[in-house]
Amino acid sequence: MAKQKKQTRYNTIIKKVFAGDGFDEGIARLDSDTLLGFAMALELDTYHVDDAQLIKTLRRLWSSGDMGMREKMVAYLKGLKATYPAAVVTLPEDKEEKLHKVLQSLQATPEEKELLYVHFIEQKPSKINPSKIERFITRHRVHQKYAQVAAAAQGTFDSSGAFEFFHAFDLHIANEAFKKIFVLHTSGIQEHEWEKLDFDALVAILEGQKIHAIKAFGDDISFLIEKLSRSNGYLTKEEAISWLKALEPDASLSQLVLPVELMHRIIRGQCTLHDLVITKSSVKAQRKATFRLTPTRQFVYIYEVVQPTAHVAMQIINGVSLSLESELDAIQESQLKLFQLELSHLIDTLTMQAIPLGMNKDEVEGFVFKEIQALFNTERTLSLPQKAQQKIMTEFALSTVDLRRKHQREALLARTIRDFKALFPQARALKRTIIFHAGPTNSGKTYDAMQALKDADTGVY
Repeated sequence: MAKQKKQTRYNTIIKKVFAGDGFDEGIARLDSDTLLGFAMALELDTYHVDDAQLIKTLRRLWSSGDMGMREKMVAYLKGLKATYPAAVVTLPEDKEEKLHKVLQSLQATPEEKELLYVHFIEQKPSKINPSKIERFITRHRVHQKYAQVAAAAQGTFDSSGAFEFFHAFDLHIANEAFKKIFVLHTSGIQEHEWEKLDFDALVAILEGQKIHAIKAFGDDISFLIEKLSRSNGYLTKEEAISWLKALEPDASLSQLVLPVELMHRIIRGQCTLHDLVITKSSVKAQRKATFRLTPTRQFVYIYEVVQPTAHVAMQIINGVSLSLESELDAIQESQLKLFQLELSHLIDTLTMQAIPLGMNKDEVEGFVFKEIQALFNTERTLSLPQKAQQKIMTEFALSTVDLRRKHQREALLARTIRDFKALFPQARALKRTIIFHAGPTNSGKTYDAMQALKDADTGVY
């Protein structure tokens, strides 16, 4: 936002300097000395550079959008305390004469010549030539022909070339009759037909297409009214008539939608839901359910289904069972199976790690259930994605650090005691005589040992 404000302020100053024009236009109005001073102020290399190259470089710097550079450029131009308006351009004397001369050579109506004059008088003299003018008038005549044919057939062509028109239908439903206008479409006219056929033939093609379109749409609307006339368990006759009268002229009978309030009432009456969101394009139905880990541990989760609004509306119009209910049941069943599979896999994985530590499966389940309940403190979809599983496994590893260390110490000690004699292979290879000297306190054991050490070459006491 701050950058945008700066940019707006800089542009305003530039327009004041260049009398309403932007930087790219105004920079070309500076004389050589001013351009050179400008470049030197920005510390640009000005050796062997002409005015055109300087202007090009300055334009590139301005367009780069660097706010620091723009600030320098604006400060310099503002410091000149001068304005540089555009030079007054006078219309070349021969421009109008040239245009009149070309127009006189054309076979054109006065209205066409007036249109050409208005369009080309603003062009550069170099663009005023017979070929350009002929192409322009040819396109204009094609557009005029399109408009005249469409008007004769009482319709219009859209951007894709399809023909569209209005038609009023007489509708009868539940002893009530009324007129309803709809927008109908036809394929339009092919390019080769435009080139070969005359005006009347083109109009005749559209009139024939209109007859087929009116019949097809009439059959569709009659079929729709027939369905609405039957009691379908959803719509009352009054609701059906009110909705039919309120249909937009460009409504598509294959993509019909019902009023949001009406759909809410019907769906809520047929389905047990916790939330229902209906937009022009989609219906989102949502439920909550409870997953019980243990008799004392449980959490709430959400599951939902999204269907196109037109699909649900057509089920209501046709009076068939809404598939929202069955889809929600199927989604819940699928999520439950997957979640239980993921949960079982996680518990088995941690149990394999826990058993050597002296833990049993019940203890592992208690830990996992506690972590999952914390994970589902806020309502969420019933799933255990890889990221959540990894988090629980990490927490388990951290909580069992002391147990792992104790297990490692015990294993090391057991291995040391079991293999104690193997720790001294060289000593065990020697042939030695071991004398065990025993006796009560002050019986001379230490004295005798010291005497033996005095007589030996080496020894340890």
